[in-house]
Amino acid sequence: MKFNDLFKRTIRNFTLQNTFLLFMIIFLWISGIIIIENISEKVKESSENYYKYLIGSHKNLIISSFNNGNLHYGSDTDKDIFLLKKDNISREDAGLYEQINNLFGVKNTEEVFDFISGQIYYVISYNDIYIVEKMSPDFFSENVVKGTYASFISENGEVFYSDIYKNNIQAKDIKYFKIINGRIYLNKTDKYLNFYFVNSIDYTLPVVLFIVITLITVFIVVWNIISKSKTFNDFIVFNNEFEDTIKSVEILLSQLKLIDTQDISALPSINFENLAEILRYKKYKFNGLEELKDLEELVIKEFVELLENLGASYEEITSSNDELENLYRELEKTYSKVEDSYINFSKKLSVIAEKYDDITGNHIERVAEIAHFIAKKQGIKGKLLDEIRNFTPLHDIGKLLVKRNILDKPSGLTPEEYKEMQNHTIYAADMLGDDQEFFTAKNIALYHHEKYDGSGYPFGLKENDIPVEARIVSVADVYDSLRSERPYKRGYSHEESYDIITCGDIKTKPEHFDPKILELFKKYNREIEEIYKNASGQN
Repeated sequence: MKFNDLFKRTIRNFTLQNTFLLFMIIFLWISGIIIIENISEKVKESSENYYKYLIGSHKNLIISSFNNGNLHYGSDTDKDIFLLKKDNISREDAGLYEQINNLFGVKNTEEVFDFISGQIYYVISYNDIYIVEKMSPDFFSENVVKGTYASFISENGEVFYSDIYKNNIQAKDIKYFKIINGRIYLNKTDKYLNFYFVNSIDYTLPVVLFIVITLITVFIVVWNIISKSKTFNDFIVFNNEFEDTIKSVEILLSQLKLIDTQDISALPSINFENLAEILRYKKYKFNGLEELKDLEELVIKEFVELLENLGASYEEITSSNDELENLYRELEKTYSKVEDSYINFSKKLSVIAEKYDDITGNHIERVAEIAHFIAKKQGIKGKLLDEIRNFTPLHDIGKLLVKRNILDKPSGLTPEEYKEMQNHTIYAADMLGDDQEFFTAKNIALYHHEKYDGSGYPFGLKENDIPVEARIVSVADVYDSLRSERPYKRGYSHEESYDIITCGDIKTKPEHFDPKILELFKKYNREIEEIYKNASGQN
């Protein structure tokens, strides 16, 4: 897999993750509204039932008082509760009686609340009398649930009592959501007797919190997409420029090899100047590749000059063989520089991973030096030995895709967070892909947390199923991690780290390591300590 394909896929996955997060916010809003609706309905029912009980108890108390002879006829009494006979009304009570009688005439009920001549009256139709009570607004001020507001409104809009609404408001005009004095209320309205009962709950704080959380989440999502996309785009640009350079070098080398296998008289016509012209107008973003392009352009220019100096005779061509060989060596050096750029790019990736993880000190360099030392003592030689040194710094590259709040967490991780942290090995394998140049790097990054006894992750591999380079890096990484100070632990001394690796503790066991590599660690532990000190700048 190419780098640009890898990073495009990573950007796509990252965008999908953030889209999922936004959908979760929408889901939370919908769930919150449903929960608020259910709470409001239950609170409304509770408050309404309470007031029905309150009015019913009050009615029973008044009737009981009447039956006990404690009430008097006529409105001239100084009592708040009095009686009006339906068939024998005094002249003084006629006006009040007419209003009450008209009120019951249009109401199919035995009791009513209403404003009469500016006074709130509670009237009960009982047998052949009306029991009339002058009401105080205090009667309606009883509240059941803290944080709710009760309102009692007549059919014509007069307010018996309300915590938040003023007089002359129609119950039908009280919307489901209403903002009053900067506060957000959810209203539930039901009719009881001849008045409307409105239960209002102040949801200002939850709504504001939801809005703030939503804005913060959207900001984080947008910021992450923008910042990560820029980084990934830089990687894609580098890969494209790198591939252009490699392609031009391969074209040049193929033509040179073709020339080397043919007779001078059959020298093909090759437009090297045109190839140089193409390179000349390419502009690279990365300085290292720009220098490599300049070097390749110089080589082509020299080769063109060499071809121009070739004579017609075989002797002249033969005399130029030395120059051709020198040129060929220059091209090999150029190709070597391309390989060096590949390695330098891997180092830059490792530095990015180190900065992203906020690891202090020279952790990746120390692990690389210790792993290279152990590999050398193991008898590993040649290309693999060099790759262990060059690609060990990429062992934690997968942490680029682990959430920062998990990497920076100073306390212990939850099982879900620990699982996400373990996934950095899988992320690294996806990033490095199937590129043969990164085969060893992928083995190290994917398997360096596997353990010899099969208790490691991500696959629980055992013994020689784990690549030897990963087994070596495992020892080096554990040693350096023990020595290094972290937010959640102190750095151990060499002796303490040696004892933990060779004797074990709660987390680390000798069975976790290849026995042969563990013996090399024991044998050369003092040399490894010196490597750690030198790489840490302690000498």
